[in-house]
Amino acid sequence: MIPYCLTLTQREFRDLDQWYATPLGQAYFASVWIQAQALCGSLAGQVVLEVGSGSGIYTLELARVAAQLSAVEPSASLRALTRRQLDRQGLQVDLREARAEALPFESSSFDRLLCLNVLEFVEDRARALAEFKRVLRPQGSLILAVLNRASVWGVAQRLGRVYSQDPFFYGQFYSRAELRRLLSDSGFSLEAERAAVSFLPASSAWLRRLPIGPPGCWLVRARP
Repeated sequence: MIPYCLTLTQREFRDLDQWYATPLGQAYFASVWIQAQALCGSLAGQVVLEVGSGSGIYTLELARVAAQLSAVEPSASLRALTRRQLDRQGLQVDLREARAEALPFESSSFDRLLCLNVLEFVEDRARALAEFKRVLRPQGSLILAVLNRASVWGVAQRLGRVYSQDPFFYGQFYSRAELRRLLSDSGFSLEAERAAVSFLPASSAWLRRLPIGPPGCWLVRARP
């Protein structure tokens, strides 16, 4: 069990791969990935960075389509999991230990930077976004996905804090307006927005088919 007093930096998503293997996790991934692809466009010939590779579910997809992919992940266990999957499929990725707030790359190194449901769990978000801006090329783009505070998923997160110590329940979710303001304050220019995860955070397939209000996840493309 993870003590409540731990910060997000100290918490770890130990069972992330298992969650993505569930029907709910698979539905979530599919919904976010299709919108992320639409915002990315073709990655042929592009140098790409993924910040927060987690269990590697997006890393594997990106490695198949990007000309050159780097990824960072602070968790040793998740990096090992991702590395095993990459090796099993013969995919080449420059996978490093690093946090979003201190990226180990030179300035203006990447055409695309993807940060998918990671920024919510970063301790210093302003510093992380400054790092994103630094490592992106002038005509590069940031693809960002964040969980929506003004959604059923946001309500579930707030209620979950009462009974769960999972780090999911301690992140900073964002409304659409809050996300726009965060980007503007960090010097990014918003180019496009997409909504994803228009279903309940429920394990039951028939419950996920019920109509809900605002989407569970916002995705944006922004330029530095």
